[in-house]
Amino acid sequence: NIGTSFSTMFFSINSYLIILLILIVGFIICFSKYKSLGKIIVLLGILLFSLKHMCYNLEKLIETSNLSYLILKFNNNYIYMFFFGIVISFLIQSSNAGIGIIQQLSLSNYISIKCGIAFMLGANIGTTILGIIISCINDKNSFHVSLINFTFNFLGSIIFMLLINSFTSLLLIIQENTSANNALVISLSHIIYNTITVFLFFIILYIYIKKRKHN
Repeated sequence: NIGTSFSTMFFSINSYLIILLILIVGFIICFSKYKSLGKIIVLLGILLFSLKHMCYNLEKLIETSNLSYLILKFNNNYIYMFFFGIVISFLIQSSNAGIGIIQQLSLSNYISIKCGIAFMLGANIGTTILGIIISCINDKNSFHVSLINFTFNFLGSIIFMLLINSFTSLLLIIQENTSANNALVISLSHIIYNTITVFLFFIILYIYIKKRKHN
């Protein structure tokens, strides 16, 4: 959960030039003994380029259609964005890809930071739902693991949704002092959320194991 949240940092890149440099560096490394690393960097560059190009076309679509009304409606209600995040991440089975799209839209001020955070919290729940459905036809252990994953993300997201105003205020203070763009702030919120929830989970797990040993 913590490791994957760092990948959204790459989605905060707002320049085709930087993406082009990543691709060039990747291609150069491909001709060295670190060929596998080069391929990973090239794939990352292609992913960033595709995401940015898709968001560029999405912005044009929003400007020339009734989607602007829908986006505005979502942007005025973070509860909508929370459930929107659940649905989108469930459909595409990637919370990071969904968050990446929202990050790009936030750079164009279509999505506020608060609504971007709400989407991120919902997206973390959406990706765990399919795991439960699939594990129902597998063995009991896989179902338990999927259920724990869902419960962990669900409870964590609900707690942060209840504290979203304070959480957003904290991130806005960080943004003012660092001049970070909206996409980077949303990425930072994703990292903080996952780090805190994992830390709390380990504390609960430690207490549970200690009690079982005592009993």
